[in-house]
Amino acid sequence: MTAEAKAWIEKAIVDLSLGHLSRNQSTPEETVIRASAAIISASRAIIIGEGNIPSAQLTNIFEQAFVNTGRLDPRFLTDLQDAHRIQMLAADGIREQNPVTRERAMAMLSRASEFVTMAEELMH
Repeated sequence: MTAEAKAWIEKAIVDLSLGHLSRNQSTPEETVIRASAAIISASRAIIIGEGNIPSAQLTNIFEQAFVNTGRLDPRFLTDLQDAHRIQMLAADGIREQNPVTRERAMAMLSRASEFVTMAEELMH
């Protein structure tokens, strides 16, 4: 594992930890944003770990390298696409049309936990 890949997986773990903290101390929206950041960081870690260069086409690289080859379940691509959409909305200061419920925030946090675990296992 390269130093850069290791740094991204460590960032994913921190983002996930912040997501868990925010579930009781912040809004559901903040929890979803933190969880989505963990997914994106973990995806960068495994893409870099495979010798690929992450770019604006992160989801395409992930799909080609891991999903289309059968190495990963397609649900991880769905999780990454959802995380990317959430991060884009947050960066633009746009709120989602439907309010984010606690249940949805907890589901996203669970998906992020699974994604980060998968990335850690893939990298070892």
